Amino acid sequence: MLQGLDSASWEIWAPLAIFLLLAGLVGAVLAARRRAARSRDLEFDAYRNAVGALLGGDLEAASKALRAAAEQNSARIETYLSLGRIIRRLGDPERALRVHRSLLVRQGLAPGLRFEALRDAALDELAAGRPKEALALLDEVLAKRRKDREALTAAVEAHARLGHWEAAYENRRRLDRLDGIPQPALLARLMAARARQLLAQNDPGGARKALKKAIGAHAGSVQALLALGDTALLEGKGEKAVEAWEKILKADPGRAAALFPRLEQAHYAIGDVDRLEVILRRFAGEHPDDANIHLLLGRHVAKKQRVVDALGSLKRAIDLDPGNLAAHLERCRLRLAHGPQADLEGDIRALLDALQAAPPVTPLAAGTASPLEGMLQADERRAWELIPAPKR
Repeated sequence: MLQGLDSASWEIWAPLAIFLLLAGLVGAVLAARRRAARSRDLEFDAYRNAVGALLGGDLEAASKALRAAAEQNSARIETYLSLGRIIRRLGDPERALRVHRSLLVRQGLAPGLRFEALRDAALDELAAGRPKEALALLDEVLAKRRKDREALTAAVEAHARLGHWEAAYENRRRLDRLDGIPQPALLARLMAARARQLLAQNDPGGARKALKKAIGAHAGSVQALLALGDTALLEGKGEKAVEAWEKILKADPGRAAALFPRLEQAHYAIGDVDRLEVILRRFAGEHPDDANIHLLLGRHVAKKQRVVDALGSLKRAIDLDPGNLAAHLERCRLRLAHGPQADLEGDIRALLDALQAAPPVTPLAAGTASPLEGMLQADERRAWELIPAPKR
């Protein structure tokens, strides 16, 4: 249309056209700014809602608020990192992994943010139950930052899940140096688990090397001393086994019942059963109010057919702990086998009374222990249940 204007008309219309174009441009800019301002306001409101939800412990609401913030500004990477972390905490590591992996493929992502996304992807893999895949990512993370505490903590757990106890120990040592707060008992437990693993592979020499590290970290470690005794027994060194296990009893008399089968087997192996009774009587004298030690003594002498002595020890155990069901059952078993009938009736009544008075069994609270602690506890429970056979 402007091409048909003569020069005079153009001189009249040109300023007006330029003004209209500029006005349109300014209007467009102002409208964009208003939209951007509204978007920023919505983003800010979403963040404020997310913070409030987090402070209130409502992860679901925090997740929804962060999703809303991400919709307003898809370029803000920190939002996606936080969103993925919350999703993982909510128990959906697969979805969290998708969020964090989507960040890793972005072009031009700042190195610091790429590192965080990589570390979070590793934590997602671990939470999803894939420790091998987690370790592959954690190796890359730790190659970039050897002292990253979160990555080292995850590496300890991942190695433990895979049964790589020595690698878990080495990463835990790095964490201890980083924190400046040594945890010798935990280090000893990790290497005791490695020793048990080597014993299961019929490698007592390797187990001894692992136990040297364990006891070097914490000389009084119950788990290390237990494994040391097991190693000695497997090597046919019953005296050394008893020596290691007696150290446990001195430190923790409450372990007597769990240790007794091992001690009994070791004494039979070295042909000195009478010495076990000497040990039990010594501990009964040192801990006269420990009902379980009197129970063990009663069981032991009952095997030697010394019924009167056994019943005396069992009575002592029941007097100290009227609710000790194991002592009541053992006494009833002896009465059934040896009489007299009149005493048996009274013992059965006492057993029934103890059963009625016994507190109900309640399951342990779930989720109270860390994953690493849970794995160690499970491995240690198996260790107490599995009694090694002595070398013949």
